[in-house]
Amino acid sequence: MHAFSYCMPTRIVLDRGAIEKLPENVPHLKKAVVVTGQSFARRTGLHDRIEAILRKAGVAEVHFASASPNPPVSEVESIGNLAREVKAELMIGLGGGSAMDAAKAAAVLATNDRPLMELFPVHEFDNASLPLVCIPTTAGTGSETTQYAIINNDQGTDKLNLNGLRTFPILALLDPELSVTMPKDITADTGLDALCHAIEGYVSRRSQPLSDCLALESIRVVREYLPRAVENGRDLDARAAMLYAAAVAGMVIAQTGTTALHAFGYYLTLHYGVPHGKANGALLGQYLEFIERSSPEKMKIVYSVFGAEKKGHEAFLSFVESLGVPTQLRAYGVKEDDLKAFRDYVIANRNVPRTPGKVEAEDIERFLSESLG
Repeated sequence: MHAFSYCMPTRIVLDRGAIEKLPENVPHLKKAVVVTGQSFARRTGLHDRIEAILRKAGVAEVHFASASPNPPVSEVESIGNLAREVKAELMIGLGGGSAMDAAKAAAVLATNDRPLMELFPVHEFDNASLPLVCIPTTAGTGSETTQYAIINNDQGTDKLNLNGLRTFPILALLDPELSVTMPKDITADTGLDALCHAIEGYVSRRSQPLSDCLALESIRVVREYLPRAVENGRDLDARAAMLYAAAVAGMVIAQTGTTALHAFGYYLTLHYGVPHGKANGALLGQYLEFIERSSPEKMKIVYSVFGAEKKGHEAFLSFVESLGVPTQLRAYGVKEDDLKAFRDYVIANRNVPRTPGKVEAEDIERFLSESLG
């Protein structure tokens, strides 16, 4: 067995009504900033509910900020400025990956008064970030158990990753009751993100024994429960299982990072507006076939856990399509003339070196051409 190091400092609480346990986990605070999505928290009453929970616990000032889907640098800096101005003692990310990532980056800015663009290359910050609690309302990004905050540059042309040991949340509250109103398409999209995290982490060059165990567990759970969650959003067992699978997959990529599949997904999101999970899931089946040549033993195990010992990648294609997600690039508006720019973005992406095997520009070009449809 090769040597490895594993670190996961986030406390995880999974329970129906877990949001009510927030005060007992972060007591004796007076000022908090809560980052939500742009409309979900208000529409569902979560905005008022979390304010009431915090005020009942003695938090005198509760300040709210909203995060856009794929939040840009300038927006996150505004949230960080707010936290500094009000002298916040706690940051809370309540929502999907965008809200949690924005909260994570803003928690760093709250205690490190520097432009965010200066902090992306830095993994050890001058000051510890504000304590961060993540409360996911979707089940996919795993941001609640990772050190990563994925933020768009202000031009919308690239995704940047702020991370360091101090950016892990101190607490992840997984409450299945918060995800029951998630629409079917978002349930599918985010669930596929969790599946991609688990598989990419399993085959990553940075994989290790503990992360491998967690990855296979997450794959198994997604296969069993994602179709149930899509079919019946009020199935609390399925919702809880998917929150668990997403958090576990987050624990995987916190150690391993993601691979070239995420680079493909980033480009689809940035240039074609495809939601992140769908963008990753769209090419998952083809990607598995692509990496079989370099990781045949690991792919055999992945297929087995998924119940697809024969023609495994085809089973993944069928699974993705059964969730209403097209698996050909043309379905997202990609044209043959677009492939060169697509290839250049992917081959330069930081995730590619973690991909198993040797990945050259011509490999990426061939993959994209075959995936065009």
